Amino acid sequence: MADDDNGRVTMAVLGEKLDNLDGKVTAALEDAKKERTERENIGTRVTRLEERMGIWSVLQAAYSTMVGAIAAFLGARQ
Repeated sequence: MADDDNGRVTMAVLGEKLDNLDGKVTAALEDAKKERTERENIGTRVTRLEERMGIWSVLQAAYSTMVGAIAAFLGARQ
């Protein structure tokens, strides 16, 4: 490549475009990291909700069993 003014301008333009491209790639990587973090947070929240639902289903089963036992006891007395 010749070292004339046209070559230097072209190299400067290419350098500017590469810097712009580097900025875009860096921004895209940061967005991807944020999205991954958000997905991990959502996964954690889903896990917590599933645990809570399990606890509530056990409590509901115990409540139903107690109410059924009381109803059977009262029904047997009459």
